[in-house]
Amino acid sequence: MREKTETVLSQIGRRDLKPKKFVISVDMLETANSYDDKVALVRMLVNEDSRRVANVMRSWIRRDLSL
Repeated sequence: MREKTETVLSQIGRRDLKPKKFVISVDMLETANSYDDKVALVRMLVNEDSRRVANVMRSWIRRDLSL
């Protein structure tokens, strides 16, 4: 069984086994039904691109402090 698995893996190639990246859109946040759904989407977004989320929050804070 292990030999078959190794053969299949060598035929497919490792690059084909990478998980596809999940894209979170603004529409998903707007159409989320419940608060829990929105929190789950935001958590996924932070896990995907935490630097981008941090930059957005920094810009919000800067804008609020300048008012």
